Amino acid sequence: MSEALPAAIVAQLDALGQALREVTQVHRAGTLAILEAATLSAIRAAMPGLLGAVLTESTTSLKAGGVGQTVACSECGRHCPVPSWRERAVTTGCGEIRGERPWYHCTSCRWGWSPADQTWELVRRTRISAGLADWLIDWGASTSFTDAARELGKLTGLPISPETIRLYTEQRGTELETVDEAAAQRVQETRAAAAPLAEAPGTLVWNSTG
Repeated sequence: MSEALPAAIVAQLDALGQALREVTQVHRAGTLAILEAATLSAIRAAMPGLLGAVLTESTTSLKAGGVGQTVACSECGRHCPVPSWRERAVTTGCGEIRGERPWYHCTSCRWGWSPADQTWELVRRTRISAGLADWLIDWGASTSFTDAARELGKLTGLPISPETIRLYTEQRGTELETVDEAAAQRVQETRAAAAPLAEAPGTLVWNSTG
């Protein structure tokens, strides 16, 4: 017997089902193009809520009793109580998600953090998820930033500006350049290969008759 779905996920799926039923009523006998666009629009509108429900269900620190009375500071180790919950908004490939998560502040070293952010591997103060950032960089590296923003908008419905795509693409380019420079420096210092060399397949045979 299958396990019952969490109520939060069921609520989001039910809302999506209602939206899709409305599509069938509003666009009765509609063309494929019309129904395709309307269905895609309804699904896109539901995606942030679905992702939010999944995050809530899967993230221990968001549940009652999911974190202890105190949590060790990730910087200095001092145990700190939960002083508050703070809201955070992040734009993802599923759209913008927004919600509150527990926020700790260490009075010893002045460090602030959230266990949920650590679980999700969210960089501090970032407004875009790592998955969406990869999309921006892939598109930004393959065409103009203006064209990338337009095509991403068509495919995802996300209003990403060309400037945002430029910033992420150039930042990734700088990071890769730094890695390459460090690898080149190691080669110069150690005379070793920059990356492990793959073994030659099979046995190499020297043909002296050729």
